[in-house]
Amino acid sequence: MANAKRVVVIDDQQDICTYIASILSEHGFEARTANDAKTGEVMIREDPPDLICLDLMMPGRTGVQLFIRLRGDDATKHIPLIMIT
Repeated sequence: MANAKRVVVIDDQQDICTYIASILSEHGFEARTANDAKTGEVMIREDPPDLICLDLMMPGRTGVQLFIRLRGDDATKHIPLIMIT
């Protein structure tokens, strides 16, 4: 999938990550998953995706806190983001 749009799915529930990633993959997207905001942020910064799917409520750093960090940074504020809950 050389030209596939890339998505990072961040949710603390692995089954939710797997479910969303499998649906995206079935529709031609390249999906990567993370089970916490810190890992997800590293993935986003190392290899910026075309879209982020982000859970609102997670232990530790929440999705809302990560959203604020990403939107406050010129390097990531342009990436479309879907909040999931």
